[in-house]
Amino acid sequence: MRRAALLLLPAAVLLAGADKPIAYRLPPEPQLRLPPGAEAELAARACAACHSLDYILHQPPNMGRAFWHAEVAKMRDAYGAQIDDADAQRIAAYLAGDAK
Repeated sequence: MRRAALLLLPAAVLLAGADKPIAYRLPPEPQLRLPPGAEAELAARACAACHSLDYILHQPPNMGRAFWHAEVAKMRDAYGAQIDDADAQRIAAYLAGDAK
């Protein structure tokens, strides 16, 4: 009996305040920017259409050309990113550090 009462206690506490809306403030979105470069705006626009720039900025550093070409290809082929061939090449080169 005592065990059943202990199990029901959290539910009773939750239901007691169910008629009151819960208000909270979300933290502000970080204002992230890609490193400067000729294709930074293109990369930010194309990539942020689907995910945060934080996702890009937290990739391991110095991954190189093959890695970034494969990542951009994956975003296009597997996830349907709407990036044409020329822009895909420019974005991958920028992310690899090849485009200044």
